[in-house]
Amino acid sequence: MRRILFAAAVCLFVGVAAAPAQAKAIYGTARSELLVGTNKADQITAEGGGVDRIKCLGGRDVITADPTDKVAADCEVVSLRVSHDPYRNSDSQHQTQVEPDSFSYGSTIVNTFQSGRYFDGGASNMGWATSTDGGKTWRSGSLPGVTQFSAPPGLYPRASDPTVAYDAVHGVWMIASLGFSPEANAMLISRSGDGTSWDVPVTAIRSETDLDFDKEWIVCDNWASSPFRGNCYLTFADFGLGRLVTLTSHDGGVTWSEPVPSPAFDNDGSLNGSQPVVRPDGMLVIVYSGQTMLGETVSTDGGATFTDATPIVAQLFLNVPSMRASAFPSVEVDAAGTIYAAWNDCGRRRVCNGDDIVLSSSTDGLHWSAPIRVPTGGSQADHTYFTPGLAADPATSRHLGIAYYEMQPCGCRIDVGFIGTRDGGTTWSKPQRLSARPMRLSWIAATSLGLMTGDYISTSFAGGKPFPVFALSSPPSGRSLREAMFVTTRGIG
Repeated sequence: MRRILFAAAVCLFVGVAAAPAQAKAIYGTARSELLVGTNKADQITAEGGGVDRIKCLGGRDVITADPTDKVAADCEVVSLRVSHDPYRNSDSQHQTQVEPDSFSYGSTIVNTFQSGRYFDGGASNMGWATSTDGGKTWRSGSLPGVTQFSAPPGLYPRASDPTVAYDAVHGVWMIASLGFSPEANAMLISRSGDGTSWDVPVTAIRSETDLDFDKEWIVCDNWASSPFRGNCYLTFADFGLGRLVTLTSHDGGVTWSEPVPSPAFDNDGSLNGSQPVVRPDGMLVIVYSGQTMLGETVSTDGGATFTDATPIVAQLFLNVPSMRASAFPSVEVDAAGTIYAAWNDCGRRRVCNGDDIVLSSSTDGLHWSAPIRVPTGGSQADHTYFTPGLAADPATSRHLGIAYYEMQPCGCRIDVGFIGTRDGGTTWSKPQRLSARPMRLSWIAATSLGLMTGDYISTSFAGGKPFPVFALSSPPSGRSLREAMFVTTRGIG
């Protein structure tokens, strides 16, 4: 909901490598039809129409489609539209879905996101999209009992900042969201046994002061070796208290502890964007962003106490023109307990003329490597890369994937990209474009802080395979936008 902008906007751009000459950009219509590519690397856009059949022929093709479309096996990179905004209330923007988070456990992948974005904060409700078969098929819906648009309705006119976790000890999926009104705001925990049937939410904490809370994140300790296995932690910024705070649940999110404070805010109140992860020994590490520093706070006693703020690395970054895109970290832990953090930063350039995706890691939760620039491609003279969604494979070590947005040199179009590494960032795969058609800025939901795809996006591994989830816009239909949730299900590893 609230977000801190840190630097003056500068005209910066991103680009994904263009397809070879003679490749085609092919666009489906509202009808059901056959879309056939060429022997080059084509981009085929088929989402939002009837049931299409897509054949790609040669080249490395990029496809965006609906789950009901029939995409041939010769189509290499396929992203499916797994959800779209179902609401029509007149005071928010439709169709708009933004800010996805995801989590996987076994063959189940659960995504959550905002549906029906308001210009001045929050959304009509929180949505979900779930696969229980390793990404082969998808179901989607909206959470009950969160906002007045939920079925059944909840207490709050708006909600924001959804994140998802799984508690393996209690067998419960949880989506945390922030419900708010002019009179109150609350951290809400929606629970599910299978990721598709959701209960009316539990209130973890409530404030009678508007806009006290912001940017919650939820994580559960599923490590067999941890003395705190079965704990779940909810971390967020408490602007009334002026600190990060953390709540702990020992019963699968039914009840929550009193908030435990950790670092105090900087003088300008910019500390935000916290993301907690748990190491195999039960150490809880919360990484967060400040105005000039990436920092952390650590608990070694199951969330009972926390260390003071500890600097990780200086942050230096520029705002992306026209976009709401802060340098909040995306943080994950691999099977060996190594923690990785990715964020957008211009400090790896000789001149701070645009942001790159950078990566740092820690093998003990306390000492961090110097950030490296992730080789997402493009010229550093005119490209900008932002909003990374980092994933670490929970079944192995050093296998990472990062989805990210890229603004083209014109400053008027945005693509989605992905890059992976199997050795913790020593070597990387070739950057891969995920969007078959670039987004124009006029297709994206507007907010008081800029155009919005989300303060965060996400990637999760299932069966050793990464599944990026991101907001992608198509040309508006009449006065309605068409910004929806997509998951890449084929063609990256």
